[in-house]
Amino acid sequence: MPVVISLYNAFTGLAVAFEGYVMQIPALIVAGTVVGAAGTLLTQLMAKAMNRPISGVLFTKFGGGGQASHAAGIFELGEGASGGGAGLVIEGRQAGGEGAEIVERAHG
Repeated sequence: MPVVISLYNAFTGLAVAFEGYVMQIPALIVAGTVVGAAGTLLTQLMAKAMNRPISGVLFTKFGGGGQASHAAGIFELGEGASGGGAGLVIEGRQAGGEGAEIVERAHG
């Protein structure tokens, strides 16, 4: 949803730039172009951060429990291998029983 809002922001900037062109006001043309470019760049960056194409964000339904529901995991905290509490082990198991583990040890 935030990607769609930033796209609306880009369209608003382009509309202001077009209005400035029609009314022959250079300040509106420049301001609208800057806002439109920033909104377009933000839209592309947000879609890339979500690992989804922009067309997938715009033309698919919101919320339907897609790929994100399969990535949910359960995390447990425990002591490190040293036994003295100097390390921290974080193990995550996929909810689907895949058996994937994430182990991170931070030694102080």
